[in-house]
Amino acid sequence: MKKVIYILIFIVFFLIICFFGYGNKFTKEKDIIYAYGEIIEKQAEMDKKIKGYIKDDYTFEKAKIIVNPYELCPLTALIIFNTEEDVSIGVNINGEDVTKTEKTKSHVIPIYGLYDNYDNIIKLTLGDKTVNYSIVTDEFDGNRINVDKTLNKDGLYFVSPNFESNAIYDSNGKLVWYIVGDYAGDIEYLPNGHFYISDPYQGTNGVKINYSSFIEMDYLGKIYNQYVSDFGYHHELIPLSESKMLVLGAEDKSDFLESVVYTLDLDTGKIIESFDLYDILYKVDSEWTKKLGSNYDIVINSAQYFKDSNELLISVRG
Repeated sequence: MKKVIYILIFIVFFLIICFFGYGNKFTKEKDIIYAYGEIIEKQAEMDKKIKGYIKDDYTFEKAKIIVNPYELCPLTALIIFNTEEDVSIGVNINGEDVTKTEKTKSHVIPIYGLYDNYDNIIKLTLGDKTVNYSIVTDEFDGNRINVDKTLNKDGLYFVSPNFESNAIYDSNGKLVWYIVGDYAGDIEYLPNGHFYISDPYQGTNGVKINYSSFIEMDYLGKIYNQYVSDFGYHHELIPLSESKMLVLGAEDKSDFLESVVYTLDLDTGKIIESFDLYDILYKVDSEWTKKLGSNYDIVINSAQYFKDSNELLISVRG
């Protein structure tokens, strides 16, 4: 009898571990995806370390290099050092002049556009002095795309797949940036160099069929804000102003999926107004669900807002 009890205790303990995981994180395929609170804590720790590195005796010739500082964007880095005077630094990545920094004594230079599985050479220029730093990156193990080099000779390709992380390819078809984890879907760019993107974690607000929220991030992978609502988020974000966002969402208690459109106040996180397409269609014809069958789902794939006429065009499948 005691043996049976011990076995039952072990099974329960094993199931608890499987369900909750170790250290509030879980794995999906080959990537380690951190729970939202944990990645924020790790990024805050990195910010403290960066402040400490700035106070250290790193120099132009012997700088501190941190690859993937915020653990989400492996093809980025920070180069940290100090100079005796306020100076500007020229930055060249793999033979291409990228930028010239503003004058300062404490230099925290973000590096973007590294190639994966490659010995990247970063050349820094200070007056007539130059120094080369080597950053070796791991190989990207996700799906790649084939780029038609004749379409975009001087620009970048931003790829936003449905169930895999956003990525950027250069005009030569080489991968130069990606996010680790399911940060998929729409990406909306901000004037400050940040962007909005989906939070990869589902179901934290009771909406199980789409993303629980979206976040504000920069290209180093640092997270600044998270926006959580009762309707969650899927497919598309439409900025209406600096403080208002039109969001495609869902209502989990409904029999229909991803049929909500709502406006979110980005300053307060409150929903300003919303509508459910199911409610509108039901008012037109209360029998339409019976005609289409019990397994019919509404999914709004995309939307476009016309400011001048205050009209919304939506694309629906199902």
